[in-house]
Amino acid sequence: MKKFSVIFFVLVLALFCASCGKTTGGSSDGGETDTGDTVDTGDTANTGDTSDTSDTSDTSDTSDTGDTSDTGDTSDTGDTSDTGDTVDPNVNCENGDDTISKIQKGEVTEETEVTTECIVTGIYYTEDEDHKKTAIKGLYVSEIIKQAEPYTGIYVFIKDTADVDDYKVGNKLEVRGIYKEHYENSQIEASVIKKLGSCPLPKPAEIADPATIATPYELAGEEYSPTANHGADAEKYEGVLVKVKNVEITNSDLGYGAFEVTGKLAINKDLFYYPGSRSEGVKIESLTGILTYSFDAFQLDPRSIDDFGFKIVETTISAIQKEEIERGTTVKINESVVTAIAYKQDSSTHENTAIKGLYISEIIPQAEPYTGIYVFIKGTADVDAYAVGDKLEIVGIAEEYYDTTQISPTVTDDIKKLGTADLPAPAEIDGPSKISTPYAQNGEEWEPTTNHGADAEKYESVLVKVNDVTVTNNNLGHGTFEVTGNLAISKDLYYYPGDRSIGVEFDSISGILIYSYSAFQLAPRSGSDIAATAGN
Repeated sequence: MKKFSVIFFVLVLALFCASCGKTTGGSSDGGETDTGDTVDTGDTANTGDTSDTSDTSDTSDTSDTGDTSDTGDTSDTGDTSDTGDTVDPNVNCENGDDTISKIQKGEVTEETEVTTECIVTGIYYTEDEDHKKTAIKGLYVSEIIKQAEPYTGIYVFIKDTADVDDYKVGNKLEVRGIYKEHYENSQIEASVIKKLGSCPLPKPAEIADPATIATPYELAGEEYSPTANHGADAEKYEGVLVKVKNVEITNSDLGYGAFEVTGKLAINKDLFYYPGSRSEGVKIESLTGILTYSFDAFQLDPRSIDDFGFKIVETTISAIQKEEIERGTTVKINESVVTAIAYKQDSSTHENTAIKGLYISEIIPQAEPYTGIYVFIKGTADVDAYAVGDKLEIVGIAEEYYDTTQISPTVTDDIKKLGTADLPAPAEIDGPSKISTPYAQNGEEWEPTTNHGADAEKYESVLVKVNDVTVTNNNLGHGTFEVTGNLAISKDLYYYPGDRSIGVEFDSISGILIYSYSAFQLAPRSGSDIAATAGN
């Protein structure tokens, strides 16, 4: 935070003299770390987006949307994934000194040596190319108070880094170092860090209007860049643990791993990369983190998945598919059964290598309209992690991805196995044209029209069956062929190796009705889903 104060120069000088050599008291039950010289500064931002947020596979809808489905409001505490030792009753955790506030209010001259007792609220790690934490490059600390307030947080730069497990959120520290401004970001370049035990974190400062702490971005060419229109309270909360409530995603990709929520508030990934869905409209009940200043912008930096609070709505697949549930809502399906699995495959051998999604159904005797849905698995799962017939409980974001409805869990823990269940019998479709998308020839290629069958939407992702059909087009492209009623037979779940000659008859074909590349297609799951007429 940039500070200019000529008027109070004399007062500042007096404070400087009074503070020379000052150290704050307190017992030391931990080690004392000498962080070396304080000449070298460091920016507290990590540039570049280190994650892949899109799935380019050719499936009904196996694209990467992520998910935001952790439960409840967990943001009223610190980072519960990387906490310090159990709070020591022998450590003084009452209100401490106000050195940080004085720095942030401009009452301390830059290049002054300061000493403060504080508590760690966030940790800035270095990571390797596999996103594994390798060292600590800095700490966000707060004054020892019960609830965060303006000016009470600051960044502590650690020269030459520290071991990855040297500090944890909740550690009480004594920090001595030089106050500096680094690219308009206030920080203490630590020369000595002494552990004093562990204390409860202050509760986050609740921000009523996210716009008051935000730096809006605007599109400049093909990239988003921060404007200079910082929120009125942004400087006050620089380095402070804050919380915003009832926001939704308004821009899924600001670049470099950041996205935007209500009030033009950028959500950064320097302390934690959010693996869930970033689709516009996703609702977040509460969002906690450190307000950082990096690359000319104030941004909120969550510290773990626990900083994302979602209101979970228990519902059914049919309620989602009938649009009774608003898109962007975190939903919970208490019971479902896996009807099909979408695999990633080796491009040369076509061998299944991982699971990228599941088709699930309500547990009913026979499939009905609206009773199936696709579950996207971000980052894939092991090839044998799930099987057809698995009974599952699922928490995730209900959303549309390229006009396909899906549930996007955040992590595999949001998909719980409950045992096994019987699959519903396929819904019998008495006229294939009711669920098909006809194709039309465009030059040398066949392309889907927009004349979808009247019942196609109802049966999206549902297990269905058509009877007594004949091949009418043996090559629609991309491994797909067509049968009676202009029904495309997809190879996304299984490639049929048998005869596809025009006129070949089938007693029945079963599978999942998928929506892929603007077309409804029937996707058999295995050879047993295709019953060729005897004598073909």
